[in-house]
Amino acid sequence: MTQGPWNCAAALAAMGFILMAAPLAAQWSAVDSVNEYGEVTGKAAASEWTAPVRPLTAPYEDVKARVVVNDFGVHLEFTVPPNLVGGQTNEGYDTHHLRGRWDGVPVSSFMVDQRWGDTSLHFYADKKKVRRILRHETLSVAMDWYGAGPAAWNFSLAGASDALAEAAAPKR
Repeated sequence: MTQGPWNCAAALAAMGFILMAAPLAAQWSAVDSVNEYGEVTGKAAASEWTAPVRPLTAPYEDVKARVVVNDFGVHLEFTVPPNLVGGQTNEGYDTHHLRGRWDGVPVSSFMVDQRWGDTSLHFYADKKKVRRILRHETLSVAMDWYGAGPAAWNFSLAGASDALAEAAAPKR
């Protein structure tokens, strides 16, 4: 039986649909948790570095971010210190409310803090919230970045639980 052009086109279209319908799992891995002095303090699970939804303007055009999770916290780590607009200034750190979505469903806001000059935004999350976070498939966050305007990132959480379990496993 010969394949006509319509059968080949239909097969290619079906393959493309299958590839689009099944999102590729993000790569998560176990990484060292490092304090502000560069000392390893434990292990964490980290997503792959991700570019923003739309490129930021200079000098932030190469900024990437990732989600880092351990048993007692969640934070967004950036390749440069985030320069956010607004927020509340405190003694040595700022507090911000980020817009966000879990699995595409909007949440009122995420409260984060950032120590001055730090490359991370720390979510307010205890162990119970960390476990709840890992039940989601995606996390989207939006913030107002000084000089670059609105900035947003989409993160896949697929594989986060396994990477966190690997990070927490005793070493042989």
